[in-house]
Amino acid sequence: MALTALKPSNFHGQRVCLLAILFFSCLFNVVVSISILAERLLHKYGIIPDVIDAAPDFTIDVSHHNRTLRMGEKIDPAEMQRVPKLMWPARAGTLFTLLMIDPDVPVRKNPTLAERQHYIVGNIKGCDFRHGQEMTGYIGPFSAKHSGLHRTTFLVYSQNSHVQFDEPRYPSVRDGSFKQRYKFSARKFAEKYNLTLFAVNFFMTGWPLYQITRKPTAPKYNPFREHFAPSPMEV
Repeated sequence: MALTALKPSNFHGQRVCLLAILFFSCLFNVVVSISILAERLLHKYGIIPDVIDAAPDFTIDVSHHNRTLRMGEKIDPAEMQRVPKLMWPARAGTLFTLLMIDPDVPVRKNPTLAERQHYIVGNIKGCDFRHGQEMTGYIGPFSAKHSGLHRTTFLVYSQNSHVQFDEPRYPSVRDGSFKQRYKFSARKFAEKYNLTLFAVNFFMTGWPLYQITRKPTAPKYNPFREHFAPSPMEV
């Protein structure tokens, strides 16, 4: 009797083990697929090589209005005028630097003013970027009307240790330093402070969001008198 009672139990245990193996196998495959898809999107939209040289190991989780953005998704600039929630797989004891830039200023085909700083924070403990060292205050994405879609890009770099940043501070767009946000280089910034690219994400934005991209007319474009898309910050 004892022997027959054990058989169903053994069978049940084997089923549980098998299901667990299948579950973790599927989970592993999903993670790998997401990584491959992300790298393909980075190549497809030219983030590689325009902004970075190669894909990092991780993506940044960007969410706003209680939903997570998909990499490469089109977003109305008016929806991103507040700092979104940002998360990445932070390693214990590691400091990070966060950049948000626009590499398509004034237009993607002729980015003579790229890159534009939108947000820079250094010496971040884990993902707590709101308590990091802010160098450039947040401004949401914007662009001249019918200047095509812009690739608003988030970059997270790991630091070897606490960094003494000697960058100029641009706390807001009302401090008279708006023009100095242009012609920034994420590559040179990372090289200067010995930062290692850790995570990335980006979304597409423009005014209007759904538009027929026209040929760039850069000579007629004044970068400092852009027509801003309506935003909650200026209402």
